[in-house]
Amino acid sequence: MDRAELALSHAGLPPLAWYDVLWALEQAPAGRLRMFELAEKLVVARYNLTRIADRLEKAGLIERQSCSSDGRGAFCVLTKSGLRMRARMWPTYRAVIERLVAAHIKTSDLAVIEESLSRVARVARAEDEARTAASR
Repeated sequence: MDRAELALSHAGLPPLAWYDVLWALEQAPAGRLRMFELAEKLVVARYNLTRIADRLEKAGLIERQSCSSDGRGAFCVLTKSGLRMRARMWPTYRAVIERLVAAHIKTSDLAVIEESLSRVARVARAEDEARTAASR
């Protein structure tokens, strides 16, 4: 993470935490999530996410929309600027990941790692869908 933070900073780009929030919103239906949903996806303390969201909103990368079913709740919504910023950040972030992978993982092991991570992602998605269905 430190290497990615440094690379993003040297490229004049926002911090890695911003990337994570923008990416999670980009993957969400309609580019929006409730704050608690976003916190769960990122495994970030709620108070820290609020601070990050405040900064993203000030930069015009997300918007907050009130939730009609819960007056206290709000959605974080990805803006077009946020989508473009996430896309600008990715090449720098990807280069750091590729350098680390190339330095420490054999090419022959990549398929095994990819399959393992894909299984973990499938389970996580299924749990998210089950939790969402149960809350309806």
